[in-house]
Amino acid sequence: MEDKAMSSSAIGTLIKIMETLPETLQDRVVEQSNITVTVSPDGKLEIPAEVESQLKPGDRYTVTVTKDSIVFQKMKAGFDWEEWRRRIDSLPPDPNPMTIEEICEVVREVRREKISERESQLLEPLYQFQTQIQSDTQVLEIPSICSIPQPSRVYEIAH
Repeated sequence: MEDKAMSSSAIGTLIKIMETLPETLQDRVVEQSNITVTVSPDGKLEIPAEVESQLKPGDRYTVTVTKDSIVFQKMKAGFDWEEWRRRIDSLPPDPNPMTIEEICEVVREVRREKISERESQLLEPLYQFQTQIQSDTQVLEIPSICSIPQPSRVYEIAH
């Protein structure tokens, strides 16, 4: 019994250490760890608490079975259209549905905001550069073309 308590506290310490590591490093360490599980008399896997704490409802795993191994690999989250459709179908009808025109206007407004945001991101460095140039240099006044004296012209008239 004492060994089990020791191993549980050691596991707790290891988990705390792991949590201090960057996530990418945690993933590499977890990929390389091996945990022993036992099959109960009724044929079920006894999953240790530290593994069970990582399981979340709705997570899906592919199971690869070979002669010598059974590998559970978590499926990457993707958009499940069927689940989305089931959720939509289970909702009560919208009491104030939007018209096509209202939806189009919302889309236009979002597009305008995105374009404005993009433009400001592109123009901001130019504004900063212009401000820096103005603060670093003196203003050079260029006279207008009207104030520049014109050379006088002499015309000869032939007789």
